[in-house]
Amino acid sequence: MRKIGIIVNANAKKVRRGKITAEGFRRAGDDLIDLAMTATFEELDAAIRKFRKSGYPYIGIAGGDGTIHHVLTRLINIYRGKNLPSILLLKGGNMDNIARSVGLRGSGVSILQRMAETLKRGGDPEMRVRDTIRIGDRYCSLFGIGFVINLLREVYAGEEKGIKQNLIAVAKAVREALLQPANGKLFQGIQATVTVDGKKIGFTDITAIMAATVEGVGMGFNPMSKALENPHTYHVLITGFNGRQIITHILHIKNGWEIKHPLVCDVTADRLAIKSDAPFSYTMDGDIYDSRGKLALSAGPAICYIHV
Repeated sequence: MRKIGIIVNANAKKVRRGKITAEGFRRAGDDLIDLAMTATFEELDAAIRKFRKSGYPYIGIAGGDGTIHHVLTRLINIYRGKNLPSILLLKGGNMDNIARSVGLRGSGVSILQRMAETLKRGGDPEMRVRDTIRIGDRYCSLFGIGFVINLLREVYAGEEKGIKQNLIAVAKAVREALLQPANGKLFQGIQATVTVDGKKIGFTDITAIMAATVEGVGMGFNPMSKALENPHTYHVLITGFNGRQIITHILHIKNGWEIKHPLVCDVTADRLAIKSDAPFSYTMDGDIYDSRGKLALSAGPAICYIHV
């Protein structure tokens, strides 16, 4: 019988609060699973190496988008990008954007139960392929700079991440856009030369850059409508709009409708280069990193996500 190696992020909020438990997964998966509770990168690497040695065709991930980012980054590097196992997302985050993109319904336990039932029947689970974005030796599904990371930091500034803090951050952004359209803190971007597939875009005052291989970014927003358009590429959305212009076009952004404007670049690509004279921060699936001023994105390996 095919087995599933499961990685549970011991640091995830829902795990710490007991809303997600190893026992719950063990009951759902029975003897079909091999579960590892990991709290450090060393433990994560050890679990992935064990699963690889055991030849498990499926690996489950319990945790949010940031957890998926770290697991896939280390998995791709350990497997050297070849013969990757299929991934079963067992949720556990605040928004679970990637799981939502794959179309997974219900809790992590119910997802695992459906997977176990499929394997016991001798069936093959449905696969949904999603590409990844590569920066150095890290991989993600959603990348952002400027307004994207400013809003993310506002969300993280609250005592607890969640819907309430998300709404507070969005309300602050709307207020700034209307009252301080030219100099609102959340809409401060970067000065940079940006090259998409070898071609420079026509503006350097950048308010926001997003790149994604999934359509949704949370809170009902699906701006990355071209994410699945072409294999081995990702959707790139760049704007020099000020805050008020962003609010004016909010319905287009929310629904992924194309905006034709000199201060908008809306394309699919497999290469994105950013060059600035000043350091800047960027996000990969909600985790924040710093750049000294240069950054290069490329298309990473495709991942087969399980849909049950």
